Amino acid sequence: MLVRLQAGLEGFRDSLFFFPALFVAAAIVLAQVMLEVDARLSLASVPSYMRFTVDSARELLATVAGATVTVTGVVFALTALSVQLASSQFSPRVVRGFLRDGAIQAGIGFMAGTFTYSLVVLRAVRSTDGGEPTDVVPNLSTALALVLAIGVVIAILAYVDHTAQSLQATQLIGRVTRGTVALVRRRFPEAGTSEAPAVVSTEVGDGLGQRLAAPRSGWVQQINEAELLRGLPPGGVVRVDVRVGSFVHQQKRLATVWAVDPKPGQPEKRLVEGFAIGRIRTMQQDVEFGIRQLVDIALRALSPGVNDATTAYECMVHLGEVLYEILRRDLPPAAVAGDDGRRLMRPHELTQAEYVHQAIDQIRANCADMPDLCVGLLHVLTGVARELEDLGLADRVEPLRRQGRLVRAGAEASSALPHDLARVREAAAALCPAPADPAPPGPRD
Repeated sequence: MLVRLQAGLEGFRDSLFFFPALFVAAAIVLAQVMLEVDARLSLASVPSYMRFTVDSARELLATVAGATVTVTGVVFALTALSVQLASSQFSPRVVRGFLRDGAIQAGIGFMAGTFTYSLVVLRAVRSTDGGEPTDVVPNLSTALALVLAIGVVIAILAYVDHTAQSLQATQLIGRVTRGTVALVRRRFPEAGTSEAPAVVSTEVGDGLGQRLAAPRSGWVQQINEAELLRGLPPGGVVRVDVRVGSFVHQQKRLATVWAVDPKPGQPEKRLVEGFAIGRIRTMQQDVEFGIRQLVDIALRALSPGVNDATTAYECMVHLGEVLYEILRRDLPPAAVAGDDGRRLMRPHELTQAEYVHQAIDQIRANCADMPDLCVGLLHVLTGVARELEDLGLADRVEPLRRQGRLVRAGAEASSALPHDLARVREAAAALCPAPADPAPPGPRD
């Protein structure tokens, strides 16, 4: 149940409908409250500058409603265009981060809410034949509509500025990096604070075990370990056969269950509740997806059609920040113990070396014939390696050194000039010194 609630909340944050719809609902409530306040106030208690006639109130409210609904349509069109530009220039995977931007959702919601408020108040303005004193003019409600209209003008200016800022490469890359680093800090324990893997046995009983199948096709967005352990019978063991970020088709094996006293179908229903499978890949638990987005932006920047080396270098720098956060922490334990002898195993999770390869391999291969970027990538890797050594984690530097050697080899295999190759070799020497050339043979006797 918790997994479903978290998945629903994530869908709420990614939607351009739900949050603005809350503004519309709030506007209806606000309009009713203001109309009730107006009904309880006498005309004498309303300041003269807030008094309206029936005609002026109708004209103001109709103008505000018509203008805001037009502006809201333009804003939706601008949002769609911005999404298309971000998708084509950077990566389709960054669109999700753009759509879940709270400022954009709030701006659209405020405009739609102002339109709704004006319509509800306009409905309450009425007059009787002959201009009798029974005319109903909600003065405070109409004045508030004017204030909201001014707020819409400010919101439009803020929206355009925010959208223009959000489409900058630095902003997009920084947003993805911050989300990925925050996820790493939540998921990965500090070095030396996690439970030793040897504490929990990774052996299982005899037999093939019970197959737990995916109820539908989609991306594995979350795996709730606590839910899986609760769903096991006492003494049971579950081995998770997929990792977060994997795509599974219907009836594909999600996990294998070994139970001391197995009963057909007993653990299956509760265990499936521990997996959140959705239509899109998300960063609820998927660190690899954050890395994938940064790599995609870098690859798009390195493509011949874009050829933006500066954006590619920014991605390298931010990937260095992510890798530093991963390498300075311990990985989540591969085996977890629960109550009454229950055990959970996750043998297919990525290692720290595999995270390094995920982040660097494709970028390194695509910038092999660009010496400046090779030097920049080597500086990033060297900086991360030195920070790890300062923390006493020199044993985790080898994947970075391996990438450094591959960067040097790729540059040497390219058609770069000798001067440029010398710069690459010099940068690589700080991370992974080249092996000494063999000594020439001595003179024969």
